[in-house]
Amino acid sequence: MVDHDHGHVLSAKSRDLERDTFIFIHLQTKSKLFMGFNQKVTPVTSALIHRWVAFLIGDRGPEDPFWLCPVTLASAGIMAYRMVATGPGIDPQSSEPLPPGNYGWYFDSACTNWGLPELANSPFRLTTIAGRLEDMKEYLSEDFERHEFPPSANATAATARDQGRCRFTGATENTTVAWIIPPAVSWETQDFGRQSDWDQTPFVVTENLITMQAILKPHFYGNNFTVDVDDNRRIIILRSMGDAQRLLPSHLPDHILPTPEVDHYLRLHCRYSLNAMLLCGDVSETYSNGLILETMHNLGVNHVGYHDYHESDMVPFTDPGWTTELGREILADVMRQRLALSRYRADSDEETGADAGAGAYSDDDDDELV
Repeated sequence: MVDHDHGHVLSAKSRDLERDTFIFIHLQTKSKLFMGFNQKVTPVTSALIHRWVAFLIGDRGPEDPFWLCPVTLASAGIMAYRMVATGPGIDPQSSEPLPPGNYGWYFDSACTNWGLPELANSPFRLTTIAGRLEDMKEYLSEDFERHEFPPSANATAATARDQGRCRFTGATENTTVAWIIPPAVSWETQDFGRQSDWDQTPFVVTENLITMQAILKPHFYGNNFTVDVDDNRRIIILRSMGDAQRLLPSHLPDHILPTPEVDHYLRLHCRYSLNAMLLCGDVSETYSNGLILETMHNLGVNHVGYHDYHESDMVPFTDPGWTTELGREILADVMRQRLALSRYRADSDEETGADAGAGAYSDDDDDELV
């Protein structure tokens, strides 16, 4: 049983972001969701996805040439799928809108060569800035004071630079000065394992501060929107923002001349946002193997392959456990296994009968020869 709109069960992350477009990669026996989009707020093209992938890889690249190919998803077990290509690869440079649906990541235009993308070897930041700050809050009190109250000299300089106007909307009412990348989470913008990159000093600067309307701050730290500096400073919406979304124009206003220093921090915010909001979100992140096995045990489905399966072991179908999303998937898999076993037994019986028949004809032939 699957989500009727998408052909697969959605993870909590995909549901939360209301995704409608999914890119899968194949790993040995099953496929895994690697990237997803909500095109109602973030319309994409093949060319844009390729540019963002190169941006995310950065100096760890380049990514091997790849093609997106329409796919269907066949069941590969409980909450597991295997992608099957249904059409040719899409031109990597295509600027045509990408129709919502399921796609596979292939390394040839014929969509026969799959593997692990280079991007999969990059460190992911899958928690939003707000989420990471909340995780760190209890043991970084000094950093959080600086997070909430930037040094007065820097805040005053940023206000003067921005003329007291929101850099996103141009408004002057209800504005605040906030970090673009809070120093407390600055290490998240660097490669893991390089302690020198965890120095917060380069982030405690005026260039890393920005004036914005107060209503936009939780959305900016929630990575619900960001600025694609390299696309004429286009404002990208990554999650529906309600009324606040109507405040944002399509591009950063030009009432303040951009500077390379501020652009640097905006690029870091954009990379952080694309990581957190677009990457991963496979259903296995919501339904782990441990949870599936525990639920199977609770439902009385305890035999892998069900070769020694007995219906009497299962709890009654009136049990509410069968009505959950996971319970329905387990029942569907039981039915698939039962049907496969029934067909196997039927084929075996036919082969046995055919062999017996062949033996009878052989005896008759022998009698005639005598």
